[in-house]
Amino acid sequence: MVHEFAGRAAIVTGAASGIGLATASLLMERGMAVALFDRDKDALEERLAAFLQAGNTAIAVSGDAADPDDVRNLVRRTTGAFGRLDVAIANAGIDTVGLVHELSDEDWARGLAVNVTGVFLLAKHGIPRMIEAGGGSFIAVASAAGLKALAGNAAYAAAKHAVVGLVKTMAVDYAAYGLRSNAVCPGFVETEMVQRYLASAPRGERERRLSKIAAGRFARPDEVAAAIAHLASREASYVNGAALMVDGGAYAGYLPPAYRASP
Repeated sequence: MVHEFAGRAAIVTGAASGIGLATASLLMERGMAVALFDRDKDALEERLAAFLQAGNTAIAVSGDAADPDDVRNLVRRTTGAFGRLDVAIANAGIDTVGLVHELSDEDWARGLAVNVTGVFLLAKHGIPRMIEAGGGSFIAVASAAGLKALAGNAAYAAAKHAVVGLVKTMAVDYAAYGLRSNAVCPGFVETEMVQRYLASAPRGERERRLSKIAAGRFARPDEVAAAIAHLASREASYVNGAALMVDGGAYAGYLPPAYRASP
């Protein structure tokens, strides 16, 4: 597994923390050269220094996932540094909490810009380079909210539903080029974004969310990263157009209050 991705290159957006950081770390452990992309320049440079010190092959590019020029520059610098692009992981995202009538026009637009247009831009500029490399894997980090409603998060759920639809369409459009497109749909993950959501949510929200998860806990970022790495691997060569749930069984069915099956 150590050299599984040797000779291949990837982009990971939102790579300074959470799922993106865990994914970049895992891909590099398995031999991938990785371009780290994030708005937080200071955190990004700190992560890059640690990765390089550990002997990994990586570059860092700061920018906004919703900015066409920044994403175009990201792809250009990635191919310039590594000579190719095999895997593109659109992970950058923001949460936008609120009912439809409470959302400002600006919050709605920004949520769609980062969560949907950010995926589109990475695909637009990255896919031609992956086709040049002989094909590859495009992976979007969507959400369980891309397959079902998330109460109080209309903008977020709308955006993640759009991401799933976009990925499925790209799977059909580019399969003949040897390019696979899939989405990973995590449930609640122990990340800074989820912590911010829970801090702004009604009292007891964390406990209510946990009560609906069969596993009885939120996911760790490395568990989602493992699913992403699988989709990026040749072992997933026939997986295309999937929306892979990584939610501890929350989506699988109704969990009665206080119910836990005994082994």
